[in-house]
Amino acid sequence: MSADATTPRLNEESLSRLLDEVAAMAASHRPLVHGFLDLQHQSLRSLGRAATQIQTELEKGRPDSEAVAEVAAQYQAPVQAAMEVLHRTGSPRVIQETARLLRRTAVERQKAREALLGPLVHILFAVALLFGLMPWLSKSLSETEFGFDADSFHFFRFLADHSGLSITCGILVFVCLAGLLIAGTTRFGDGSQRTRHRALFCRWLALQVDGQTSRQAEGAATQSNIELSQIIASASAVGGKPDQSEWRATVDALQAGAISREAIRCPTGTPAELENCLVRLARGTEAPDAIARELRDIASLESMKASRQSSRWIQWAPRLFSYAVMLLFIAYIVVSVIYPLSKSYAELS
Repeated sequence: MSADATTPRLNEESLSRLLDEVAAMAASHRPLVHGFLDLQHQSLRSLGRAATQIQTELEKGRPDSEAVAEVAAQYQAPVQAAMEVLHRTGSPRVIQETARLLRRTAVERQKAREALLGPLVHILFAVALLFGLMPWLSKSLSETEFGFDADSFHFFRFLADHSGLSITCGILVFVCLAGLLIAGTTRFGDGSQRTRHRALFCRWLALQVDGQTSRQAEGAATQSNIELSQIIASASAVGGKPDQSEWRATVDALQAGAISREAIRCPTGTPAELENCLVRLARGTEAPDAIARELRDIASLESMKASRQSSRWIQWAPRLFSYAVMLLFIAYIVVSVIYPLSKSYAELS
């Protein structure tokens, strides 16, 4: 899906408000083209511009799932999937869930930023101490009447004589350490992200399965499999292309009529409880409402697990990294500066 540079891009809060309006329109069975026409007159700034853009695209005959997703920036996949599910089921609950997802994402991102702020300040202090204070201190001590001039001072005196180089080196070291901290926090947080995606997948399955009628008539299993494959495809689309690729084999197997655990081919690492729910849905012999409740329970458990994993990593990993950097810098200063100073002082005494 492509968009030109003039297409408004909404942040999480504005996009959540937009989806709240879409859910309200769907609940009242109001045509979206009329609803967005009113919304563009009532809203200001980015939300109003987005409503104008969507209303214009709808009047051109563009599908509303694409028109709404185009203003969703990096959240195009879940928003488009939600709109498609809305068309298929007629229920606004999936739109409401998407709005909650966006607000939750914004809160988690803010927590991650706050958790990184302290460690970044610690690293900045250590870099400023090493490349700012120590060159000045070493030069000042070497110019005293005692003339402290340990070999380890030469590096700092060189930086003191080339202040531009000292500032440049300090900035480069800080950028490298900060980049390593941020990249490491993001990279090693993928475990909780995968668990969070699994919870989201289960929740979206439950939203789509809930309210279906159990099919026990002859020949209904094939139709049930086709619908289940569509449901799984929609649920995996919320997590983006990696999740879609992960569940592609399962979608293909269900479309081919698979109903056993081995034939369905769930991705590696899928909880046994989730596999069991999918097998029962594929067979179509149980009430979907009961399976939807189990899926919601699985989603709740996975969400709590992801929150614990994320909380431990975000709260402790950046902090420990910054402490290690500070201790390393302090140890270097002690060995290269303080120890030679104390040794020279003892000799003078």
